[in-house]
Amino acid sequence: MRAESSLEHQPDGSGRRGRGRPPSPGIDRRILDAALELLASGGYAGFRLDELAKRAGVAKTTILRRWPSKAAVAAAAVEQLALQTIDVPASGTLRGDLHALLTSAVAVFTNGGGAFVPRLIRESGHHPEIADLLHTVIHARRLAYRRALNRAIARHELDPGIDQELIIDLLVGPMWTRLLITRERIAKPFVDDIVDAVIRAFPPPADPTPASAAPA
Repeated sequence: MRAESSLEHQPDGSGRRGRGRPPSPGIDRRILDAALELLASGGYAGFRLDELAKRAGVAKTTILRRWPSKAAVAAAAVEQLALQTIDVPASGTLRGDLHALLTSAVAVFTNGGGAFVPRLIRESGHHPEIADLLHTVIHARRLAYRRALNRAIARHELDPGIDQELIIDLLVGPMWTRLLITRERIAKPFVDDIVDAVIRAFPPPADPTPASAAPA
């Protein structure tokens, strides 16, 4: 799955704030945490601003001063989750980076704070505005994979001409197949096999010496 939108350029209905009082980080965090809990328990169909206000311990007007709509506050909560769950330290190797990123994704989307995301994907046919939320999560994670691939290119572990989007699709596709279609358990050996298959399919360049370093 690809998401070409950017976190820096959200579409309408995203997490951008409405006009109102200056932000209060404590209240904002409480609202967004409650929004994630509500999405996890009832999906987008069960996401109600009245219930969100009750869970967060604030007035509904407090929420609407910060975000103009249900879709906007849900998008802001999902963006917060996306940015929190991709902080995977660089391992120094392509295999290590890809394994860490994929393991993190499996943990987040099966048992972690993002376990509701597969449900959102299934709901998206009935709620088109959910697409913006999904783009936020998926695009943020794809950026993390691209950074890992670019580090591998700099280390001459990958050919600079590789199709990065194809590699990312090959990495995450099997995970989403199990999450959305077969509902099979995703265990560590499965993650190992995915990463190994991608590494074998995209070997290092035959001559890793940069052209600028070649003898005259």
